[in-house]
Amino acid sequence: MTLEPYHDFFVACAGVAGALIGLLFVAISLAPEKVTGPNADPRMQVRATAAFSALLNPLALALFSLIPDTAMITALFVVSVSGLLSCVKAFIVLFRNYSAMQFNDLYLQVSLVVVYGFQLFGAFHLRANPDDPGPLKLQAILMVVLLLIGISRAWELAGTKNLHLRVTRTPVPEAASEPAPPSEPAPPPAPDAD
Repeated sequence: MTLEPYHDFFVACAGVAGALIGLLFVAISLAPEKVTGPNADPRMQVRATAAFSALLNPLALALFSLIPDTAMITALFVVSVSGLLSCVKAFIVLFRNYSAMQFNDLYLQVSLVVVYGFQLFGAFHLRANPDDPGPLKLQAILMVVLLLIGISRAWELAGTKNLHLRVTRTPVPEAASEPAPPSEPAPPPAPDAD
């Protein structure tokens, strides 16, 4: 398996994932009571864990892929199984707090399970066929998908309702009910004194 064609992709992916994880820590530190502590909202804890897991996965894969003569397949197995285990933990937390659960929380957790499942399947396929470029391309696509899921979970963690852009309208003030009085006409210009 040759990783050379993906070198620049892995460098970019590591940079993006590292920066996003840093911003995630900043977002959590601005309102830590939402995520940590005895009165933390379980949904926020699930969102934070999912965002961190989704961002850490491509970071770890990209960094291990940049190390010469390193078994990327081993890293792939570790991060995909770790991601699946974090999803199991998140499902347990969500179902314990079933009354507060929202569809979007469940939907994005299921999306993560599907992505980590494809990642694990791809790892087995890559181990069996190391010269086939298909599984490596699939892993690269899944890394991008995980970054996007991590961004969406972090966006929800910041307190937004959804990812849709909303168009806001400023109300136009109503016209006055009485017309303004007509203005006096301007006096005619004075004749020139020559």
